[in-house]
Amino acid sequence: MFKTRLLFLLLVMAAGLAVADEAEPEKAATAIEWQAYNAAMADGRDNGKPVFLHFTASWCKWCQKMRKETYQDQRVIEYLDAHFASAWVDTEKYKSLARQYEINALPTLWFLDEKGKGLTAVDGYMTADKLLSLLKFIQTKSYEHMSFDKWTKHHLDEDH
Repeated sequence: MFKTRLLFLLLVMAAGLAVADEAEPEKAATAIEWQAYNAAMADGRDNGKPVFLHFTASWCKWCQKMRKETYQDQRVIEYLDAHFASAWVDTEKYKSLARQYEINALPTLWFLDEKGKGLTAVDGYMTADKLLSLLKFIQTKSYEHMSFDKWTKHHLDEDH
């Protein structure tokens, strides 16, 4: 009887592991591929991608709102993963990075070119639509010849 129960328990556990393995790819496809700061900097440099830094802290309610809403938007996930080297920087753990980037509010989003040169920083919560627009502006290097406001107006006009 004990062997039968043990065999049943092992089969149930194996079935649970199989389900967990099948669920992993779906989970990975619905989450941004956040990297450590140094890895993102190297990825940007090695692959010619701009770098996106999200400065956050566990106590920041607007950071949590972005994590739960903005960063769950499939368009944002796909765009960041395809065009940026992205890092999630906890300001409580990495205080020296927070000082280096002069973080005074959370969340703060920093955009760097592929060489690590700072392009711009944006403080505060951002919706998926607004972030996606800013990501496209940075990735296409439109900042080299127009302001974000002008770029946004131009693209809004095209959509109508």
